[in-house]
Amino acid sequence: MKTQTAFRLEKTLLDALKEEAKRQNRSLNNYVEFVLSKIIESKSHNTTLKAIEEVRKDTNIKTIEEQTISKLLESSEKDIENNDIFSHEYVVKEIRSKYGL
Repeated sequence: MKTQTAFRLEKTLLDALKEEAKRQNRSLNNYVEFVLSKIIESKSHNTTLKAIEEVRKDTNIKTIEEQTISKLLESSEKDIENNDIFSHEYVVKEIRSKYGL
């Protein structure tokens, strides 16, 4: 659900946002929402990288057989082909439930 809100911005920033939105054939609202979403996704990506690093350092982790990983990748490729793309949290939850992690 979308929620209406208001912000105070410097005129120069607002003008730059309007210009870039126009250049990308987007409404100002759509462009600002897009930019903010990318910032949040980037933070999620950084969190994932940190989690990977933690796993690499952990000596008490469970291993998953190569065949299991292959099945997971095949399933993921089908989801992507069907545009069934899920959030990071959803994917992690599904992997944990399917493979008892």
